[in-house]
Amino acid sequence: MKTHFGKFLEPPVWMKALGASLALLASLIWTASAQTNLMVTGATHVEDGGQAMGYILFQTETPEGMDEATTALLAAPEFAVYRKAGAADAAGDYELTGVIRPVADEPTVAALLQRSWALRPDLPAAFQEESLGEKLDNMFGNLSGSAASQSTAAKLSNAIAAALADPAFLGDLELLAKTFPGVNLCLGRAWAGAISAAGPTTFEIRLRDAAGAELGVTARVTIDGSQAAVPLPAPGNPVDAGIEVSEAALPVEAFSEFRSESPANDDLAEDGFESLKEQAAGRKVNRAVRLRWATPVPLRQRSILLNGYNLWRLPAAAVDEGWLAAGPSLSQLQSAGAVKVNGLPILNDEDLDAATAETAGPDTSFFTDELEA
Repeated sequence: MKTHFGKFLEPPVWMKALGASLALLASLIWTASAQTNLMVTGATHVEDGGQAMGYILFQTETPEGMDEATTALLAAPEFAVYRKAGAADAAGDYELTGVIRPVADEPTVAALLQRSWALRPDLPAAFQEESLGEKLDNMFGNLSGSAASQSTAAKLSNAIAAALADPAFLGDLELLAKTFPGVNLCLGRAWAGAISAAGPTTFEIRLRDAAGAELGVTARVTIDGSQAAVPLPAPGNPVDAGIEVSEAALPVEAFSEFRSESPANDDLAEDGFESLKEQAAGRKVNRAVRLRWATPVPLRQRSILLNGYNLWRLPAAAVDEGWLAAGPSLSQLQSAGAVKVNGLPILNDEDLDAATAETAGPDTSFFTDELEA
């Protein structure tokens, strides 16, 4: 690990706390208007006060060239969620447990947010709500009807209404959803609810058309609430990508009168400029670190449950040598005085293997951490 000071990566805290109850990633296909459409689904669970909570997240992809009717259907799809006790091959009928669609009315948004706070038992609900409200102020505070005095549900309701009318607003909401699962619930991209802590529960996700008719099963996942949640696999160690420092020459006109007096003066000016260059380059390199890391195959295979990374900084002297092999826990980082350098989760532009992460050039980096002078 090439770093000027200790740095460690982890998946965002809320997803790390959820873990993965089963490695349930599936590429699922449905057909509409003779087009094949991809849907990827992942499931996980968390325990809150003795109650197991399931969380199902999915992503859909609309291929290019799709006819207008199908594009409209999949732009804001509606899904029915069915469940039954036991594994997928267990006897028994599925029962309707909810409907997933984008929602913008404030009471429904408030109810879904309230449900989502239980997915982060490590953080008080009031703290989560306040934090989401502040980020909505920063991202959408200029929307008509939004005001800092509004409830968090009202702010999110305004933002979703704007995104449904203008997709340009959707990107910021998708970014928020990587930290706040309640945003995914409101966007119609996830389901959350109580599950049995005694054994498996199987869910079916069925696509509906605008009239409410079911078009078929698009996903089937099983969550076993009796099994301990398994954290996501660790990413690779952060690697210093380096910084290109461009060459500079002393301009001919600089100190021209002094330099023209003698060759010795000219040498002094050149030597002084070279020393200044070295100091400036050293300050730039030592105060800013551009980082990248590898995404191992096991982590790529569960990428739907990966919502980015947190990056922690601490003095090299505070790094426990055992961390380099096993990695520190969140509590160990905090106890060592580590500082989280990112606000929102860091998204890597590409998935690198370990060899590429070590050998790629300075142009390949995912995050720059610059210390204040």
